[in-house]
Amino acid sequence: NARIGIVNNLSPCEPATDREADQAAAIRADGHTNRWWLDPIHGRGYPQDMVDLYGVDIPIRSGDLDTIAAPLDWLGVNYYFRNVIADDPTGLPPRAKQVYLPGVRRTAMDWEVYGDGLEQLLVRVAEEYGAERIFV
Repeated sequence: NARIGIVNNLSPCEPATDREADQAAAIRADGHTNRWWLDPIHGRGYPQDMVDLYGVDIPIRSGDLDTIAAPLDWLGVNYYFRNVIADDPTGLPPRAKQVYLPGVRRTAMDWEVYGDGLEQLLVRVAEEYGAERIFV
């Protein structure tokens, strides 16, 4: 009667500016950082926008996605920092780069201290993915 779950390292991905290119880059960064891991375990398969961006065929066999989406008793969330994202059209996929905002508090690891990010993630996994039992 073991309870089975998985822990993902998740980060909010926010655009660095209001520019359309940065907005799109933040969506791609979210796909790379969050949706790539959350969508399959919640029965949505791999995000098609990311599969298209990566440009590779994923070696998925019949039944793999059903196995990946087996019901979980809980979801774990590791949160360290948010990603402030700018478009990086010449970079590797997801063609997005993290921007370091000046004047914000940082940890010894040089991570931005952004407590609201944890709340954002917890609300998101509850509302978008239906997670009911969440461990932090």
